[in-house]
Amino acid sequence: MPFPAVRRRSALLAALLIAGSAVGLGACGGDDGAGDAGGVIELSSDTIPPDGPGIVLGGPDGAVPRSGRFVAMVGDSLTVGATQSLEAAAQTLDIDLRIDAEIGRRLTSGSDPDSGVDAITEMLDQYGTPDLWVVALGTNDVGQYSTPEEYAEQIRALLSLIPADAPLVWIDVYLSVREEASEMFDQVLTEILTERGNATIGSWSSVAPDDGMLSGDGVHPSDEGSAQFVTVVTSRIQTWMASG
Repeated sequence: MPFPAVRRRSALLAALLIAGSAVGLGACGGDDGAGDAGGVIELSSDTIPPDGPGIVLGGPDGAVPRSGRFVAMVGDSLTVGATQSLEAAAQTLDIDLRIDAEIGRRLTSGSDPDSGVDAITEMLDQYGTPDLWVVALGTNDVGQYSTPEEYAEQIRALLSLIPADAPLVWIDVYLSVREEASEMFDQVLTEILTERGNATIGSWSSVAPDDGMLSGDGVHPSDEGSAQFVTVVTSRIQTWMASG
């Protein structure tokens, strides 16, 4: 199938793609630095939690109803920095990919950049319901709330826009500068997606702590980390493709 144009919402993102730069871009403030690359990381193909109820893509019967391979991804600066590699991976996988990624994006708050809620609403209006949703958000919300209930409210508000039977991948979060808050967010996310079903987690949090995966700010991927971020995303998409 023909590969679509990826939506570029900011001048900075457009400049990044034109220049072909492989850099991590700021989402939470501060300058990024490229870390030294670590070794090859083997990613598990298991669901998270292992054998957890209702978290396997395709739902209880293992079938993913879809008419094609249209994947919509909503993300923040981690996705912005990986866009070119995600485009290349989409061509290899033969999927029709749309990406709406903004530097500094949060789940429900903000207008510049617009929030994840706004981005999903616009994608639904523009494209209709995709065959698979990929959400890579939460990094900019970590540390903004103090209780699991507050994180749950943010996550549920975004999920309320996605049909309950729509297959979903959510890439979890990791900030070395806010490890406890990251863990709280990820635990809440896992609980909510387990309850939802027809969803799986891409475990960036199991990759990011390894040496060389993050840049100097402890938030954004190094060059090697960005490549591994793409692997986390594409491995989940491949799981979805294999289940249908």
